[in-house]
Amino acid sequence: MQALRQKSVIPWLVFLGLMIALFLPMNYIMVHSHPHNDYKDHIQFARQLNEGQEMPAHIAAHPAWQVSLVLLARLFNISLENSAVILQTGFDLLLVIILFGWLKNNCPQLSPGWVTALSLGVSIAAPLMLFAAQDGLFYLGYIGITSYHNPTIIMLRPFAVLIFLYSIGLMEGKRFSIWHILLSALFVILSALAKPNLLVCLLPALGILLFVNLLQHNKFDWRFALFGIFIPSVIVLAWQFLATYGGEEAGIQFAPLAVMKSYSGALLAKLILSIWFPLLVILAYWKSVWRDKSMQLAVMTFIFGAAFTYLLSEGAARFQDGNWGWSGEIALFLLFAASVIFFFKHHTDTQPAWLWKMLLWTGFVPHMVAGVVYYVYVLASGTFV
Repeated sequence: MQALRQKSVIPWLVFLGLMIALFLPMNYIMVHSHPHNDYKDHIQFARQLNEGQEMPAHIAAHPAWQVSLVLLARLFNISLENSAVILQTGFDLLLVIILFGWLKNNCPQLSPGWVTALSLGVSIAAPLMLFAAQDGLFYLGYIGITSYHNPTIIMLRPFAVLIFLYSIGLMEGKRFSIWHILLSALFVILSALAKPNLLVCLLPALGILLFVNLLQHNKFDWRFALFGIFIPSVIVLAWQFLATYGGEEAGIQFAPLAVMKSYSGALLAKLILSIWFPLLVILAYWKSVWRDKSMQLAVMTFIFGAAFTYLLSEGAARFQDGNWGWSGEIALFLLFAASVIFFFKHHTDTQPAWLWKMLLWTGFVPHMVAGVVYYVYVLASGTFV
Protein backbone atom coordinates (compact mmCIF):
# COMPACT_ATOMS: atom_id res chain seq x y z
CA MET A 1 0.00 0.00 0.00
CA GLN A 2 2.83 2.39 0.88
CA ALA A 3 4.59 1.62 -2.43
CA LEU A 4 1.33 2.32 -4.27
CA ARG A 5 0.97 5.67 -2.54
CA GLN A 6 4.55 6.57 -3.43
CA LYS A 7 3.91 5.75 -7.08
CA SER A 8 0.83 8.01 -7.10
CA VAL A 9 2.72 10.86 -5.42
CA ILE A 10 5.76 10.79 -7.71
CA PRO A 11 3.96 12.06 -10.86
CA TRP A 12 2.57 14.99 -8.89
CA LEU A 13 6.00 15.81 -7.53
CA VAL A 14 7.40 15.73 -11.08
CA PHE A 15 4.52 17.94 -12.24
CA LEU A 16 5.18 20.39 -9.41
CA GLY A 17 8.89 20.38 -10.13
CA LEU A 18 8.34 21.13 -13.82
CA MET A 19 6.09 24.07 -13.00
CA ILE A 20 8.51 25.54 -10.46
CA ALA A 21 11.42 25.12 -12.87
CA LEU A 22 9.40 26.97 -15.53
CA PHE A 23 7.96 29.85 -13.53
CA LEU A 24 10.34 30.52 -10.64
CA PRO A 25 13.28 31.78 -12.78
CA MET A 26 11.01 34.10 -14.76
CA ASN A 27 9.40 35.58 -11.65
CA TYR A 28 12.77 36.00 -9.93
CA ILE A 29 14.19 37.82 -12.95
CA MET A 30 11.07 39.97 -13.29
CA VAL A 31 11.24 41.10 -9.67
CA HIS A 32 14.97 41.35 -9.04
CA SER A 33 16.71 41.98 -12.36
CA HIS A 34 14.34 42.93 -15.15
CA PRO A 35 14.45 46.73 -15.64
CA HIS A 36 11.48 47.09 -18.02
CA ASN A 37 8.29 45.79 -16.41
CA ASP A 38 5.45 46.78 -14.09
CA TYR A 39 6.79 45.05 -10.97
CA LYS A 40 8.86 47.99 -9.74
CA ASP A 41 5.82 50.29 -9.64
CA HIS A 42 3.49 47.70 -8.13
CA ILE A 43 6.00 46.79 -5.42
CA GLN A 44 6.41 50.49 -4.67
CA PHE A 45 2.63 50.81 -4.31
CA ALA A 46 2.72 47.85 -1.89
CA ARG A 47 5.49 49.57 0.03
CA GLN A 48 3.31 52.68 0.36
CA LEU A 49 0.48 50.51 1.66
CA ASN A 50 2.82 48.76 4.10
CA GLU A 51 4.00 52.12 5.44
CA GLY A 52 0.49 53.48 5.86
CA GLN A 53 0.64 55.85 2.89
CA GLU A 54 -2.07 56.30 0.29
CA MET A 55 -1.75 54.50 -3.03
CA PRO A 56 -2.86 56.17 -6.29
CA ALA A 57 -6.63 55.99 -6.76
CA HIS A 58 -6.46 53.71 -9.81
CA ILE A 59 -4.32 51.23 -7.82
CA ALA A 60 -6.33 51.50 -4.60
CA ALA A 61 -9.41 50.56 -6.63
CA HIS A 62 -7.97 47.09 -7.27
CA PRO A 63 -5.47 46.48 -4.46
CA ALA A 64 -5.59 42.67 -4.20
CA TRP A 65 -2.00 42.18 -5.35
CA GLN A 66 -0.56 44.83 -3.05
CA VAL A 67 -2.58 43.59 -0.05
CA SER A 68 -1.49 39.99 -0.71
CA LEU A 69 2.12 41.06 -1.04
CA VAL A 70 2.13 42.95 2.25
CA LEU A 71 0.39 40.11 4.12
CA LEU A 72 2.84 37.55 2.75
CA ALA A 73 5.85 39.71 3.63
CA ARG A 74 4.62 40.24 7.19
CA LEU A 75 3.65 36.61 7.66
CA PHE A 76 7.07 35.24 6.73
CA ASN A 77 9.09 38.32 7.69
CA ILE A 78 10.65 38.63 4.25
CA SER A 79 11.13 41.47 1.79
CA LEU A 80 8.38 42.63 -0.53
CA GLU A 81 10.55 41.57 -3.47
CA ASN A 82 10.91 37.98 -2.25
CA SER A 83 7.21 37.95 -1.40
CA ALA A 84 6.47 38.95 -4.99
CA VAL A 85 8.48 36.01 -6.34
CA ILE A 86 6.62 33.57 -4.08
CA LEU A 87 3.23 35.13 -4.77
CA GLN A 88 3.61 35.12 -8.55
CA THR A 89 4.97 31.58 -8.68
CA GLY A 90 2.04 30.47 -6.54
CA PHE A 91 -0.50 31.98 -8.92
CA ASP A 92 1.31 30.46 -11.90
CA LEU A 93 1.12 27.03 -10.25
CA LEU A 94 -2.54 27.53 -9.39
CA LEU A 95 -3.34 28.41 -12.99
CA VAL A 96 -1.67 25.30 -14.40
CA ILE A 97 -3.39 23.06 -11.83
CA ILE A 98 -6.79 24.53 -12.79
CA LEU A 99 -5.99 24.10 -16.49
CA PHE A 100 -4.96 20.51 -15.79
CA GLY A 101 -8.34 19.79 -14.19
CA TRP A 102 -10.24 21.52 -16.99
CA LEU A 103 -8.39 19.54 -19.64
CA LYS A 104 -8.64 16.24 -17.77
CA ASN A 105 -12.40 16.55 -17.28
CA ASN A 106 -13.06 17.39 -20.92
CA CYS A 107 -10.43 15.22 -22.62
CA PRO A 108 -10.36 11.96 -20.60
CA GLN A 109 -8.77 10.14 -23.55
CA LEU A 110 -5.52 12.08 -23.06
CA SER A 111 -2.78 10.61 -20.89
CA PRO A 112 -1.64 12.51 -17.78
CA GLY A 113 1.57 13.35 -19.62
CA TRP A 114 -0.32 14.96 -22.48
CA VAL A 115 -2.59 16.84 -20.10
CA THR A 116 0.44 18.14 -18.21
CA ALA A 117 2.16 19.24 -21.41
CA LEU A 118 -0.96 20.98 -22.70
CA SER A 119 -1.58 22.72 -19.37
CA LEU A 120 1.94 24.10 -19.35
CA GLY A 121 1.70 24.94 -23.06
CA VAL A 122 -1.51 26.91 -22.69
CA SER A 123 -0.01 28.82 -19.77
CA ILE A 124 2.91 30.11 -21.91
CA ALA A 125 1.29 30.36 -25.37
CA ALA A 126 2.05 33.51 -27.36
CA PRO A 127 0.98 35.20 -30.61
CA LEU A 128 2.90 34.35 -33.77
CA MET A 129 5.29 37.31 -33.68
CA LEU A 130 6.26 37.10 -37.36
CA PHE A 131 6.90 40.84 -37.60
CA ALA A 132 9.60 40.73 -34.92
CA ALA A 133 12.40 40.52 -37.48
CA GLN A 134 11.04 43.68 -39.12
CA ASP A 135 10.04 45.90 -36.19
CA GLY A 136 11.77 44.23 -33.24
CA LEU A 137 8.47 43.88 -31.35
CA PHE A 138 7.49 40.55 -29.82
CA TYR A 139 4.53 41.85 -27.81
CA LEU A 140 3.42 45.38 -28.71
CA GLY A 141 0.78 45.57 -31.43
CA TYR A 142 -0.37 42.01 -30.80
CA ILE A 143 -3.01 40.96 -28.28
CA GLY A 144 -0.95 39.00 -25.82
CA ILE A 145 -1.94 35.56 -24.63
CA THR A 146 0.70 35.42 -21.90
CA SER A 147 2.38 38.33 -20.13
CA TYR A 148 5.26 38.12 -17.72
CA HIS A 149 5.81 41.82 -17.00
CA ASN A 150 2.57 42.66 -15.20
CA PRO A 151 1.88 41.06 -11.80
CA THR A 152 -1.87 41.71 -11.64
CA ILE A 153 -2.71 39.98 -14.94
CA ILE A 154 -0.90 36.89 -13.63
CA MET A 155 -2.96 37.07 -10.45
CA LEU A 156 -6.16 37.45 -12.48
CA ARG A 157 -5.76 34.40 -14.72
CA PRO A 158 -6.67 31.62 -12.23
CA PHE A 159 -9.76 33.53 -11.08
CA ALA A 160 -10.69 34.19 -14.72
CA VAL A 161 -10.68 30.47 -15.55
CA LEU A 162 -12.72 29.58 -12.44
CA ILE A 163 -15.35 32.23 -13.22
CA PHE A 164 -15.41 31.14 -16.85
CA LEU A 165 -16.02 27.52 -15.82
CA TYR A 166 -18.84 28.57 -13.50
CA SER A 167 -20.35 30.59 -16.36
CA ILE A 168 -20.21 27.59 -18.70
CA GLY A 169 -22.03 25.49 -16.11
CA LEU A 170 -24.65 28.21 -15.82
CA MET A 171 -25.20 28.22 -19.57
CA GLU A 172 -25.43 24.42 -19.61
CA GLY A 173 -28.34 24.54 -17.17
CA LYS A 174 -26.58 23.27 -14.05
CA ARG A 175 -28.08 23.95 -10.63
CA PHE A 176 -25.77 25.34 -7.97
CA SER A 177 -25.84 25.08 -4.20
CA ILE A 178 -25.69 28.15 -1.98
CA TRP A 179 -22.03 27.34 -1.31
CA HIS A 180 -21.17 27.47 -5.00
CA ILE A 181 -23.07 30.75 -5.33
CA LEU A 182 -21.00 32.21 -2.48
CA LEU A 183 -17.78 30.77 -3.88
CA SER A 184 -18.46 32.21 -7.32
CA ALA A 185 -19.25 35.62 -5.83
CA LEU A 186 -15.94 35.45 -3.93
CA PHE A 187 -14.03 34.64 -7.14
CA VAL A 188 -15.80 37.49 -8.91
CA ILE A 189 -14.86 39.99 -6.22
CA LEU A 190 -11.26 38.77 -6.01
CA SER A 191 -10.87 38.88 -9.79
CA ALA A 192 -12.07 42.48 -9.90
CA LEU A 193 -9.83 43.46 -7.00
CA ALA A 194 -6.91 41.92 -8.89
CA LYS A 195 -7.82 43.50 -12.24
CA PRO A 196 -11.35 44.41 -13.42
CA ASN A 197 -10.66 43.70 -17.10
CA LEU A 198 -12.20 40.23 -17.14
CA LEU A 199 -15.60 41.22 -15.79
CA VAL A 200 -16.11 44.19 -18.13
CA CYS A 201 -16.03 41.88 -21.15
CA LEU A 202 -17.44 38.67 -19.60
CA LEU A 203 -20.60 40.29 -18.17
CA PRO A 204 -22.03 41.61 -21.47
CA ALA A 205 -21.06 38.39 -23.27
CA LEU A 206 -22.71 36.17 -20.66
CA GLY A 207 -25.72 38.47 -20.45
CA ILE A 208 -26.34 38.25 -24.21
CA LEU A 209 -26.00 34.45 -24.26
CA LEU A 210 -28.32 34.01 -21.27
CA PHE A 211 -30.86 36.28 -22.95
CA VAL A 212 -30.69 34.05 -26.03
CA ASN A 213 -31.26 31.07 -23.73
CA LEU A 214 -34.39 32.77 -22.40
CA LEU A 215 -35.67 33.36 -25.92
CA GLN A 216 -35.08 29.68 -26.68
CA HIS A 217 -36.90 28.69 -23.45
CA ASN A 218 -33.74 27.09 -22.02
CA LYS A 219 -33.74 27.17 -18.25
CA PHE A 220 -30.78 28.26 -16.18
CA ASP A 221 -30.10 28.88 -12.49
CA TRP A 222 -31.12 32.54 -12.24
CA ARG A 223 -30.18 32.66 -8.53
CA PHE A 224 -26.62 31.76 -9.38
CA ALA A 225 -26.58 34.20 -12.31
CA LEU A 226 -27.74 37.08 -10.12
CA PHE A 227 -26.02 36.44 -6.81
CA GLY A 228 -23.02 34.42 -7.97
CA ILE A 229 -21.97 36.62 -10.90
CA PHE A 230 -23.92 39.71 -11.92
CA ILE A 231 -24.78 41.49 -8.67
CA PRO A 232 -21.31 41.18 -7.06
CA SER A 233 -19.74 42.17 -10.39
CA VAL A 234 -21.86 45.27 -10.81
CA ILE A 235 -21.32 46.38 -7.21
CA VAL A 236 -17.54 46.07 -7.26
CA LEU A 237 -17.17 47.51 -10.79
CA ALA A 238 -19.35 50.50 -9.89
CA TRP A 239 -17.24 51.16 -6.80
CA GLN A 240 -14.03 50.82 -8.82
CA PHE A 241 -15.30 53.21 -11.49
CA LEU A 242 -16.18 55.87 -8.95
CA ALA A 243 -12.95 55.37 -7.02
CA THR A 244 -10.83 55.58 -10.18
CA TYR A 245 -12.57 58.23 -12.26
CA GLY A 246 -14.66 60.09 -9.70
CA GLY A 247 -11.84 62.39 -8.66
CA GLU A 248 -9.11 63.96 -10.75
CA GLU A 249 -7.99 60.74 -12.41
CA ALA A 250 -8.04 60.40 -16.21
CA GLY A 251 -11.37 59.41 -17.72
CA ILE A 252 -12.34 56.81 -20.31
CA GLN A 253 -12.18 57.96 -23.92
CA PHE A 254 -13.50 56.56 -27.18
CA ALA A 255 -10.33 56.59 -29.28
CA PRO A 256 -10.41 53.93 -32.04
CA LEU A 257 -6.95 52.38 -32.61
CA ALA A 258 -5.22 55.33 -30.93
CA VAL A 259 -3.44 53.34 -28.21
CA MET A 260 -2.57 50.34 -30.36
CA LYS A 261 -1.28 52.55 -33.19
CA SER A 262 1.00 54.30 -30.72
CA TYR A 263 2.60 50.93 -30.01
CA SER A 264 2.95 49.41 -33.45
CA GLY A 265 1.81 49.23 -37.05
CA ALA A 266 0.33 46.31 -39.04
CA LEU A 267 -2.47 45.97 -36.49
CA LEU A 268 -4.80 43.83 -38.59
CA ALA A 269 -2.06 41.34 -39.42
CA LYS A 270 -0.96 41.24 -35.78
CA LEU A 271 -4.53 40.65 -34.64
CA ILE A 272 -4.79 37.64 -36.96
CA LEU A 273 -1.43 36.34 -35.74
CA SER A 274 -2.65 36.73 -32.14
CA ILE A 275 -5.80 34.65 -32.67
CA TRP A 276 -4.40 32.31 -35.32
CA PHE A 277 -5.19 28.95 -33.68
CA PRO A 278 -8.64 29.89 -32.31
CA LEU A 279 -9.47 31.37 -35.73
CA LEU A 280 -8.53 28.14 -37.50
CA VAL A 281 -10.57 26.08 -35.03
CA ILE A 282 -13.62 28.30 -35.52
CA LEU A 283 -13.34 28.14 -39.32
CA ALA A 284 -12.76 24.38 -39.41
CA TYR A 285 -15.45 23.41 -36.88
CA TRP A 286 -17.84 26.33 -37.13
CA LYS A 287 -21.01 24.23 -36.87
CA SER A 288 -19.79 22.44 -33.74
CA VAL A 289 -18.29 25.63 -32.30
CA TRP A 290 -21.65 27.42 -32.22
CA ARG A 291 -23.20 24.47 -30.38
CA ASP A 292 -20.44 24.38 -27.76
CA LYS A 293 -21.21 26.53 -24.71
CA SER A 294 -17.60 27.14 -23.77
CA MET A 295 -16.70 28.29 -27.29
CA GLN A 296 -19.82 30.46 -27.50
CA LEU A 297 -18.87 32.25 -24.31
CA ALA A 298 -15.16 32.46 -25.17
CA VAL A 299 -15.81 33.94 -28.61
CA MET A 300 -18.36 36.44 -27.33
CA THR A 301 -16.10 37.48 -24.44
CA PHE A 302 -13.20 37.99 -26.83
CA ILE A 303 -15.32 40.17 -29.12
CA PHE A 304 -15.93 42.55 -26.22
CA GLY A 305 -12.34 42.30 -25.01
CA ALA A 306 -10.95 43.10 -28.46
CA ALA A 307 -13.41 45.98 -28.88
CA PHE A 308 -12.24 47.54 -25.63
CA THR A 309 -8.60 47.00 -26.60
CA TYR A 310 -8.88 48.72 -29.98
CA LEU A 311 -11.54 51.35 -29.27
CA LEU A 312 -11.00 52.69 -25.74
CA SER A 313 -8.26 54.55 -23.91
CA GLU A 314 -7.64 56.47 -20.73
CA GLY A 315 -6.86 60.14 -20.94
CA ALA A 316 -3.99 62.26 -19.69
CA ALA A 317 -0.89 60.54 -18.31
CA ARG A 318 -2.34 57.00 -18.45
CA PHE A 319 -3.09 57.00 -22.19
CA GLN A 320 0.14 55.17 -23.00
CA ASP A 321 -0.44 52.56 -20.30
CA GLY A 322 -3.01 50.84 -22.50
CA ASN A 323 -4.95 49.47 -19.56
CA TRP A 324 -7.97 48.56 -21.69
CA GLY A 325 -5.69 46.16 -23.56
CA TRP A 326 -5.75 43.81 -20.60
CA SER A 327 -9.39 43.02 -21.42
CA GLY A 328 -8.39 41.74 -24.84
CA GLU A 329 -5.51 39.78 -23.35
CA ILE A 330 -7.47 37.96 -20.64
CA ALA A 331 -10.31 37.29 -23.09
CA LEU A 332 -7.88 35.88 -25.66
CA PHE A 333 -6.29 33.68 -23.03
CA LEU A 334 -9.72 32.18 -22.26
CA LEU A 335 -10.50 31.80 -25.97
CA PHE A 336 -7.18 30.08 -26.58
CA ALA A 337 -7.65 27.70 -23.64
CA ALA A 338 -11.24 26.90 -24.67
CA SER A 339 -10.10 26.34 -28.28
CA VAL A 340 -7.36 23.93 -27.18
CA ILE A 341 -9.82 21.91 -25.10
CA PHE A 342 -12.42 21.92 -27.90
CA PHE A 343 -9.76 20.86 -30.42
CA PHE A 344 -8.40 17.93 -28.42
CA LYS A 345 -11.90 16.93 -27.33
CA HIS A 346 -12.82 16.46 -31.01
CA HIS A 347 -9.62 14.61 -31.90
CA THR A 348 -11.18 11.21 -32.49
CA ASP A 349 -14.27 12.38 -34.39
CA THR A 350 -12.63 14.89 -36.76
CA GLN A 351 -13.32 14.12 -40.39
CA PRO A 352 -11.36 14.01 -42.61
CA ALA A 353 -8.58 12.75 -40.33
CA TRP A 354 -5.88 14.86 -41.98
CA LEU A 355 -7.70 18.06 -40.96
CA TRP A 356 -6.91 17.55 -37.27
CA LYS A 357 -3.21 16.98 -37.95
CA MET A 358 -3.07 20.00 -40.23
CA LEU A 359 -4.59 22.24 -37.57
CA LEU A 360 -2.27 20.76 -34.95
CA TRP A 361 0.91 21.52 -36.91
CA THR A 362 -0.11 24.77 -38.58
CA GLY A 363 -2.18 26.25 -35.76
CA PHE A 364 -1.49 24.89 -32.28
CA VAL A 365 2.22 24.03 -32.51
CA PRO A 366 3.25 27.48 -33.85
CA HIS A 367 1.69 29.13 -30.79
CA MET A 368 3.63 26.73 -28.56
CA VAL A 369 6.88 27.49 -30.37
CA ALA A 370 6.11 31.21 -30.14
CA GLY A 371 5.48 30.79 -26.41
CA VAL A 372 8.89 29.21 -25.88
CA VAL A 373 10.56 31.90 -28.02
CA TYR A 374 8.83 34.68 -26.09
CA TYR A 375 9.70 33.08 -22.74
CA VAL A 376 13.39 32.93 -23.68
CA TYR A 377 13.30 36.43 -25.19
CA VAL A 378 11.83 38.03 -22.07
CA LEU A 379 14.12 36.06 -19.75
CA ALA A 380 17.25 37.00 -21.68
CA SER A 381 16.61 40.40 -23.22
CA GLY A 382 15.66 42.64 -20.32
CA THR A 383 12.48 43.77 -22.05
CA PHE A 384 8.99 42.48 -22.86
CA VAL A 385 8.12 44.56 -25.93
